[in-house]
Amino acid sequence: MNEEGTKGSESTDEAKKLAEELLQEKYGEEFVVYSVGNSWGTLTEDTFTALSYEKTSPTVRFEAKVAKDGSYLIDEYISRKISDKMENKMLEVIKDSPFTIALKVGPDIKIVDSNHSDMSVDEYMKQVPKLGFRFYVVTDAKNLSAEEASEMLDLLSRSIQLYPVINGSMDLYFDSHSTIEQFNDYIKENPNADSGMFEILEEANHEQYNITNSTLELTAEEVSARSS
Repeated sequence: MNEEGTKGSESTDEAKKLAEELLQEKYGEEFVVYSVGNSWGTLTEDTFTALSYEKTSPTVRFEAKVAKDGSYLIDEYISRKISDKMENKMLEVIKDSPFTIALKVGPDIKIVDSNHSDMSVDEYMKQVPKLGFRFYVVTDAKNLSAEEASEMLDLLSRSIQLYPVINGSMDLYFDSHSTIEQFNDYIKENPNADSGMFEILEEANHEQYNITNSTLELTAEEVSARSS
């Protein structure tokens, strides 16, 4: 490796180590930073983005913004843990359905001023009273009958109603099983809903529906129409 390449590798390793140390100091847990990049901030690019996970939870991946001099850290660890809790609990409701359904949850506000990483969903909502959530739901269901559409609507509604004060929206996508597999693979590696995720879903039949006080503003007729 040439000298320039060696220096670049050393710089990356140092950035990873710094981010891991700052995260451990904040939360008292051990972290793995698996990617760094995307300098931002001032013209001198004095910060970087670290993609990370807590060592015992490699599937709960999140972003952290870190000052290169170690002066501050802004991260999405807590919100990603909350999203993971919600995803797992909601998938329990829909896992036995006759439909293949994938799910990603994203809070509108991803950063809270806390080092309490094990807070509950209710505690998280109290931290941000005006918090909303976006639910990305992907299914390969096709040409649903009225009865099947009602069943899917019931499953989606019950999964939302696990939380009595949820507000936000649901993006409902109808596409192939291979798209679901690509979607699931992508969200395992990438913590947020981003351009890569939307590229996977760009050919899907899609609509967004509001959620107000845990009521999903979607009808069985709309579900059936979207599945066609």
